[in-house]
Amino acid sequence: MSAKPLAESPLASLLSALPERGELQFPSPLRCLILSEESLAAIFDVFREFFGEGYRSLLYNLGHAIGHRFAVEASGDPRKRFQELADVDALAGWGRYELVELDLENRRARVVVRNALAVEIARRIRSDCCDFTRGYFAGIFEQIFQVPCICEELECAYYGSEACVFEIRSE
Repeated sequence: MSAKPLAESPLASLLSALPERGELQFPSPLRCLILSEESLAAIFDVFREFFGEGYRSLLYNLGHAIGHRFAVEASGDPRKRFQELADVDALAGWGRYELVELDLENRRARVVVRNALAVEIARRIRSDCCDFTRGYFAGIFEQIFQVPCICEELECAYYGSEACVFEIRSE
């Protein structure tokens, strides 16, 4: 699949460039930055070197805090809220999220992630780092469900699956 120019993408309406201020913005005045895959891999690698296996908890908690705060920016129907966040993340290069299951009554969700940035980072540092994504989805769905949530990765592309599959549920 060849890439479309940003101006032709349906996601283009989500992004505002303010070169005079050196900023990229998504919906609301949410300022964003572009960080190369290699730079993010270096950050994750330093976390792993410094914290040892504790870096997994650090990644989870970072993802959780970011997801929780980011989800505050979206409003309305839970499916639409998630899709808005997924579209922004796709535009930012995090991968493509698909909400394949949403059970509001039992507070459960299942998300499939294709072309996950975390998998590419894991390949560079030779260590699974989907803990960030697990935390991120837990934080997002805490906002959607309005209760503490946990996220478990059921399948991982780093280990050969076609995609990463995450299950989110209330604690």
